[in-house]
Amino acid sequence: MQKVSTVTVKATPTIVNSPTICSGNTTALTASGATTYSWSNASTSTSISVSPAATTNYTVTGTTNGCSNAKVSTVTVKATPTIAVNSPTICSGNTTALTASGATTYSWSNSATSTSISVSPTSNTSYTVTGTTNGCVGSKTLTVTVKTTPTVAVNNSTICSGNSALTASGATTYSWSNSATTSSISVSPVTTTNYTVIGTTNGCANTKIITVNVNALPNVTFALTNSLVCLSDPAFC
Repeated sequence: MQKVSTVTVKATPTIVNSPTICSGNTTALTASGATTYSWSNASTSTSISVSPAATTNYTVTGTTNGCSNAKVSTVTVKATPTIAVNSPTICSGNTTALTASGATTYSWSNSATSTSISVSPTSNTSYTVTGTTNGCVGSKTLTVTVKTTPTVAVNNSTICSGNSALTASGATTYSWSNSATTSSISVSPVTTTNYTVIGTTNGCANTKIITVNVNALPNVTFALTNSLVCLSDPAFC
């Protein structure tokens, strides 16, 4: 009599995702198809969170009805760009260039998409640039520090022919076009003349040109007559 044997085949399914992430990010690996799981990092849950710094393999073993199967998940890590950008100090009224590096494309907080942007803030201002390479994004925030440019003033510039003092104010140090470095200078132009003074405060400079207008002195004249004046004896008059 022939004997019939029945072979029961128990399934050994295990499926797990293999994501690609940017460095510094975290991803979830989720296994399915089994009843219990054992990961190479000692976890026994269905899903694990990982944040590898480089491309890394993870193995999960799934078991159902005593049958086990193993799968390898490869987490591919792409480098997140490290963005560098200058943080300049400028004087008010000036323009400066901000230049980013470290990525392939850029997006600035002022909507620009170039590597460099020109800005002229009137006070301390922060700007953020986001750089992208191979789908991975990094950002950098910088502050442009603005120092006050002095407003230089000089006193009245109309004189009579002769010496006069010019006095500058509004800055800490001064440099005149006649090489003087004091706040006041004495000038004696004979005709209308321009003088330039540069005032500086905290490294910020401003220039003032003053025109000294010279009014001519009046030309006073007098005349002698031949009339005689008797001082004592009328007979001689």
